[in-house]
Amino acid sequence: MNDWNFMEIRRCVLYDLRQFVPENYCEGIPSYDPRIWIHDYQLGKKLAFSSNPNMNRRQHAASELLMRLGMVAAGEHIPDQEKIILGNQTGKQFHEENKRLLPDWVRYYAGHLSPRAKEYLLRLIATESSNVIPIDRGWKDKAKAIAQEVGLEKYRRDGVRNISARSVCDEVAVRLAKDPSTHGLQGQRSADNVRVDGLKNWKFIPPEEEESVD
Repeated sequence: MNDWNFMEIRRCVLYDLRQFVPENYCEGIPSYDPRIWIHDYQLGKKLAFSSNPNMNRRQHAASELLMRLGMVAAGEHIPDQEKIILGNQTGKQFHEENKRLLPDWVRYYAGHLSPRAKEYLLRLIATESSNVIPIDRGWKDKAKAIAQEVGLEKYRRDGVRNISARSVCDEVAVRLAKDPSTHGLQGQRSADNVRVDGLKNWKFIPPEEEESVD
């Protein structure tokens, strides 16, 4: 599972638990800072072992998964930290076992979701050898292809030469919205999501016959 997929699963879980997540949770902590995983582990554990009558089965499953995500990520990025947050259950073997079982915990959580959301989560944990292509890879490729189309339209119709992700992301989002296979867990993707994630490192390619002439 790559880092983007890992963070996307985390985002979905935290969204399900939003009414129980403290205000300003992890505010000011960069996403690459290992401390974020300690917070996730501690929050997930607290919620998973609580008897809060306001939590439904889906949220309990989300709590379990948040705890496991934090446990695995903390062990991956700062192995010694496991000795602090996991008590006596430490060591490389324990970490590897948690890592191996993580997809099972994702599947358990996914079992509480709607059919479309379940499919989305299961694609995020698909292995490279699987016939299933991770959904994020698919929608990003489509976004880039549409961006090129929109760029060509602007280039030929309006004579625009300075075409960037920012200048096409609104129209790309509109066209992606018509294709349900490109939607995220919460539905259609926003223009900002398209610009920041879908069109990351994208560059407009002008028509070959109109590129710079020596």
